Amino acid sequence: EVEDLKKIVSGALFNVEYRIDAHKIHVEEEYRKYRGNVKTKCSRRMIMGAIINVIDNSIYWLKRKQLQSKKLNQSFDKKIYINIFNDRRGYLDLLIADNGTGFDLPISQITKPFI
Repeated sequence: EVEDLKKIVSGALFNVEYRIDAHKIHVEEEYRKYRGNVKTKCSRRMIMGAIINVIDNSIYWLKRKQLQSKKLNQSFDKKIYINIFNDRRGYLDLLIADNGTGFDLPISQITKPFI
């Protein structure tokens, strides 16, 4: 099915809106400014589930970073950045990034299931 990527991202954010608000996370929705074609052939349900999973992971790591910062008496504003890019080969890239702790696992472990 051909789907609108912006609508999928917006739907995923709607589904986690309460959690984002409860954790006081600022979401920079840069993807809304993308003016190119955002139609793509995909499974809406699978992509939305993947986006929600990434956001859930961000919420967890942002909380960890907040706790670390608190121990060091440092202020910390939790942020998630979302944008869409066209890679000029006909593909859309969806970027979801946060300012949390980042990966603290070896690269060889990151790609293993359930890690």
